[in-house]
Amino acid sequence: MQIPVRIYLDNCGYGETFYVNIEVQPSWNCYGYYYTATPNPAEDELVVSYQQEADGAVTEDTKAQQFEVTLYDEKGKAVRRGKNASKVNKVVLDTRTLPNGTYILHITDEKETIKRQNLIQHQ
Repeated sequence: MQIPVRIYLDNCGYGETFYVNIEVQPSWNCYGYYYTATPNPAEDELVVSYQQEADGAVTEDTKAQQFEVTLYDEKGKAVRRGKNASKVNKVVLDTRTLPNGTYILHITDEKETIKRQNLIQHQ
């Protein structure tokens, strides 16, 4: 996403407009862990990862909490599944062969299931 920015230059008015690129990475705080699913929209792969929160800072987790992810199509059919390996804090889902559309991502750990909408959009 690009956002136009203009800076006010004291008594001289505004300067030239320039554009800032921003990438939004949604995250969901679950019992001290932040889950992220990027990119959204996805083209070739969707990466679901978590990091542990420590004293207001987010750090990589060295204990690798177990979690599973399932991607459902608009009809509710599971089209991709994955589970993180031992001591790995992410799952990568291959989305190359999925049709463009809206999908529902379920992230399940030992405490809960988080449901989020993700888009698949091929160029």
